[in-house]
Amino acid sequence: MFLRRHWLITLAAVSLTGLIVLVNPGRIVRLFLSANRTDLVYMAPCVVLIYLTKGIGWWTALRRVGLKITLRRALYVMFVGRTLIFVPTGDLMRIALLKEREQHGVNAGAVAGTIAFQELVYTGLIGLGVLPRIGDHPELIALVVAMLLAHAGIFGILLWKRLYEWAVGIVEKVRVFRRFDEQLRSLRPAFIQMTTPRVVILVILWNSCAVFFLMTLFYLAVVAVAGPHVGLGQTTFAYGLGHILGGLSLLPSGMGAMEAIVAGLLVTQGVPFYAGVAAVILFRAYNDIFSALVGALVGVLGGRFRGPLRRVQTFSKS
Repeated sequence: MFLRRHWLITLAAVSLTGLIVLVNPGRIVRLFLSANRTDLVYMAPCVVLIYLTKGIGWWTALRRVGLKITLRRALYVMFVGRTLIFVPTGDLMRIALLKEREQHGVNAGAVAGTIAFQELVYTGLIGLGVLPRIGDHPELIALVVAMLLAHAGIFGILLWKRLYEWAVGIVEKVRVFRRFDEQLRSLRPAFIQMTTPRVVILVILWNSCAVFFLMTLFYLAVVAVAGPHVGLGQTTFAYGLGHILGGLSLLPSGMGAMEAIVAGLLVTQGVPFYAGVAAVILFRAYNDIFSALVGALVGVLGGRFRGPLRRVQTFSKS
C-alpha cells in the first residue's frame, strides 16, 4: 500500500541508494568525514539566504494578485513549505498554507499562478548559469538550445490564451484533473498579472539573489569534498545543466537522476565521479534536509505549524 501511494518517492530513494552503492559508500563516508569544516559552516547561512530572497520575490508576486499578505507571513509560508520538499509538486502545497487567500478573495489558481511565475523565473535563471562555459562544450549546445526553447514554450502557453485553453482542455481529458477546472482557468489571468515591468524586474532581482546563493552553496559543497581547484564558473555550469536535466526525470526534486547527471558533468570539469556524487549528496543534505529542519523550526516558532500542516495533508489527499 505504501509503495503504491508513494512510488515516486520510493523510486527516487532507490535511485539515490543505487548511485551511492555504485561509487562505494565507504569512499563517500570518508569524503564527508574529511570535508573542509569552514566550507560546511558557510553553507548553513547560504541555505537561509536562498529562501529568504526567494520568499521576498514571491511576496512581490502575491501582492500583485491582490493578496494583502505581510512579508513576514510570506516568508513563513516559504520556509514552512520546505518541510514538504520530497512531496511531488511540493511547491504547490504553499497554496494550502495560505489560509488568507479565502479572506481576500484570491483563489488557489491565482496563488498557483504566482508560484508558477516565480518558479519558471527561478529555474530559467539557474539554466543561465550554463551559458558562460557552454563554448567549451559545443556538443551540448543543441541540448541547451532545446531546453531554452522548451522553457520559452511554457511561457508561451501561459501567455497565449487560445493555446492555454487548448492545453487545459487536453489536461482535463484526464478525469482526476477536472475538479481543478476553476483553478486552472484562473491560473493564466494571475500569471498575466505578473508580467508588468515592475513585478518582472523585482521577481528577477530577488530570484537572481536566490540563485547566486544556491550556486554558492553548491560551490562550497564541491570544494568541501574535492578541494579548491574547481572554480565557481565550473560548478555553476555543472549544476545549472544538471538541475534542468534532472528535473526531466519527474522524480521528486530529481533525486537520484540529478546526482548522477551533475556528478558526470563535474567529471568534465576535473572532479572525480565519486567526489562529484559526494558533493551533490552534501548539497542535498543542506538544500533539502537542513532547509526542511529550518522550515520546521520556523513553523514551531510561528506557533501555527500544526494547523497549516493539516490543511496541506487535506489538500494533498483531495
